[in-house]
Amino acid sequence: MDVQVESVYRNSYLNIISALFKKLGFPQSIDHLVPVDPQCQTRVNDAVQAILYNVFDGRQALVHLEQWGHTIDLEKLIRSGLHPSQLNDDALTRHLDRLYEAGIYRVFQRRVRPFMTPEHPLKGPGGRKLTRPTGQAIFQLFPYVNVVLFKLPDGRIQRSLDRSLTPDQRRILQGLGMDESIYV
Repeated sequence: MDVQVESVYRNSYLNIISALFKKLGFPQSIDHLVPVDPQCQTRVNDAVQAILYNVFDGRQALVHLEQWGHTIDLEKLIRSGLHPSQLNDDALTRHLDRLYEAGIYRVFQRRVRPFMTPEHPLKGPGGRKLTRPTGQAIFQLFPYVNVVLFKLPDGRIQRSLDRSLTPDQRRILQGLGMDESIYV
C-alpha cells in the first residue's frame, strides 16, 4: 500500500483557541447575527475566526491572510471545505463590513440575555434595571478591571483583582462560559 503525505501543518495553541471559540458557540452566534450570503463561499464567522487566529499566530496583514491560510489546517480550525484562497482580502473586508453593520455587540448580547430575567435584572449605571441589556450596556459594566501583580518573598508573582467583581459582572462572565480566572 502506497501512502503519501498530503500536507503537514504545525500545531500550536490555535487548536485550543478554536475549540474554545466553538464551545462558546460564537460561530453559530455570528452566523445568526449575520446570515450566510448564498453568493459568498465564506461566512462572516470564517473571516472572524481567521483574523482572530492570525492575530494569535503572529499577525499577518490582511492582504497576506490567504498566504498564511496555507500554513495552518483551516478545515480543522475553522470548518470543513474552507480553502485558503477563499480568505482573500476582498472577501475579508466585505465580511467585516457586514459584521459592523449588524452590530458586533449583539453577539455578546445574545449570549448574555438568557441569564437576565425581570426577577434578576442587571443593574446598569445609576442603578437602572436592565432585563434586556444591549451589548454596549453589558460592556459598560466592565469599564476597568484592575489586576495587581504582587511579588512574593520567594520571587513568584501573584495576580489579584484590586476589588472583587460585582455579582452582575460574575453573571455576565458565567453567561459567556467564563469566570474571573480570565483576569488572574
